[in-house]
Amino acid sequence: MNIKYKTLENGLRIVGDEVPYVHSVSLGVWINTGSRMEDESNFGIAHFIEHMLFKGTKNRSAKKISNDIDYYGGNINAFTTQDNTCYHVKMPYNHIERGIEVLSDIIKNSVFDDDDIKKEKSVISEEIKMYNDSPEDYLYEKLLNVTYNNKGAGRSILGTEESVNNINRDKIVDFFYNNYLPNNSVVVVSGNFDFDEITMLIEDYFGDWKSGNVLGVREGQEFLPVDFVENRDDEQSNIAILFKSLMDENYKDFVSIKILGNIFGNSPSSRLFQKIREEKGLTYSIYSADNFYVNGSEFGIFASVATENLLEVYKLILEEIELIKREYVSDFELNFAKEQYKGSAMMNVEDTEDRMLLIGEYEINGQRLKNIEEIVEYVDSIDIDYMRNVIDIIFSNPMSIGITGRNVEPIMKLR
Repeated sequence: MNIKYKTLENGLRIVGDEVPYVHSVSLGVWINTGSRMEDESNFGIAHFIEHMLFKGTKNRSAKKISNDIDYYGGNINAFTTQDNTCYHVKMPYNHIERGIEVLSDIIKNSVFDDDDIKKEKSVISEEIKMYNDSPEDYLYEKLLNVTYNNKGAGRSILGTEESVNNINRDKIVDFFYNNYLPNNSVVVVSGNFDFDEITMLIEDYFGDWKSGNVLGVREGQEFLPVDFVENRDDEQSNIAILFKSLMDENYKDFVSIKILGNIFGNSPSSRLFQKIREEKGLTYSIYSADNFYVNGSEFGIFASVATENLLEVYKLILEEIELIKREYVSDFELNFAKEQYKGSAMMNVEDTEDRMLLIGEYEINGQRLKNIEEIVEYVDSIDIDYMRNVIDIIFSNPMSIGITGRNVEPIMKLR
């Protein structure tokens, strides 16, 4: 990656990744604010604002926002996480100026119309219901909620129907102007462009964005292990197990956790997949996954199973946890997972949007994305002793365990 940097007078940072052999440009405006910046008065407001920025500006209706991008075959979207919000476009390289102009318009000129706010409450209420109707999503969010005691990353990004209903224009404007500031944001561009030319365009459209004092404060959370079992009338039962994990400030730890995931449950070659799905045939969906926040992370294990197989799958997962704690990993497994990670890292930078998102996740949190050569060096430096230490730290932590499904309460006697 050929990454270049520039900071405008208003504090807006620009990060450019020139990829001259493609025909597209992906550009994201990353705001260093998310659901962890909320408080009891406005849960769900970061995500609500993300929706509202597409509802109309002083210059455009909601339809025109979409049309001005669709006309060129581009796409525009956004997402909110616990820590950040990102508004992004992908355009043909010869029409990226239109994408920059539209993004600048929705960020600087959104009107937050009261009628639109009322309509969007209904839309987000349906979104909340949709997540609650998904057994896997419901269990994960519920387990995070009780594990973190409804603080920080433990709160739903969407908020609750009650908290969303209590959001009004004054709260939106207050949160927006305290967080949506150029000195709290990063523009990341990846694709076919000239860096000097695109920075001039970005300055033309974002240079008058007023900087200010960032008042948003990221709420912390404490990992408190719990047992959560709930009867739900679902077709399958679901299992979620969370361990407090290592943070990504140490890049070698970050890579080690990714490699651990490849060994334990994050690929078709992994232990959980091979043992419980392939050998036993007890489930279709079983995997591990990591999740990183600012100043926190988890390593999770997830499965969806027929209720008659629930107890057996749960016990097999615990057996695999005990096995890796006791016997660690073999040289073959470690080398296999390291090569697997290096290959996936190389392929993850093929698409301009993927590159923009990958760079942005680092830059918005004040970090730098490693290049492929650096990543390979980190991966190659991880040996059996280092992996043993990572396994000891993660799996010696107490677990949070969640189970949902039809009549699971009498089946599951945890611990």
